[in-house]
Amino acid sequence: MVDQCTEIGIWLGLIVGNSRLHWARFQGDRLVSAWDTEHLQRPTPKPEAVPLLFASVVPAQTRLIRALASTHEITLADIPIGQLYPTLGIDRALALLGAGQRYGWPVLVIDGGTALTLTGADGQGNLVGGAILPGIQLQLESLAQGTAALPYLRSCSDPNSPDQNGSDQNSLLPQRWARTTEGAIASGVLHGLTDTLQAYIQDWKQQFPDSPILLTGGAAGQLAAILPPLPVEACLAAWGVRTVWRSQQASSVRSDPPPPPSAWMPADSSPQHP
Repeated sequence: MVDQCTEIGIWLGLIVGNSRLHWARFQGDRLVSAWDTEHLQRPTPKPEAVPLLFASVVPAQTRLIRALASTHEITLADIPIGQLYPTLGIDRALALLGAGQRYGWPVLVIDGGTALTLTGADGQGNLVGGAILPGIQLQLESLAQGTAALPYLRSCSDPNSPDQNGSDQNSLLPQRWARTTEGAIASGVLHGLTDTLQAYIQDWKQQFPDSPILLTGGAAGQLAAILPPLPVEACLAAWGVRTVWRSQQASSVRSDPPPPPSAWMPADSSPQHP
């Protein structure tokens, strides 16, 4: 079975995020499917073998995956971007690499994950820098957990918020001057985030007028609805993993293979085809 998998060029990419596991199944250079699962609770047996390249920002998950045989962990040393700093998140580096490979340099990536990040590189593929702020969901959770009386909103379009119904029908943003507590939370989070991101975008465009600016991450759709038109690319980090895989192939670096998608994907998890 190992030889059969190697012959047809099937391999897996995995990015371990703060909240979810982000999987990608490749056949050679071609991205076949992508899906998300919950974090692992324990090492999972491997009934058959498929090569796995993974990157992780969650130490506990990293240890579980490292315990599996025949995996290759991607580190910053594998990322062909100049002027990276040692504590840069590997997920940010991979998304930036994928963006640059697919859209060209310079490029700016806005990743709407648990933490919302901006990461940019110049025309020579060198890191310019970026920013990190709490994502939409993390802001809502923090307000509820860090205060005595503020309610928890499941989202900024919570149907229990009367102000949502009174918002401008031409905008998905809530009323700025809210008249309910729920509406005030939604206003503060979304208007604050929108104004912040637009300031960063404007500054980036002044430096790199022709640069693509891309949205990715779980909240990319929400961000696309409240920002000026920007392309959404769900699999940027997966494309970054593919670039690392290509480099390994060119260097004739081989790894013993781990498990197929069926071993990791829950029965109720549907593959997402990009």
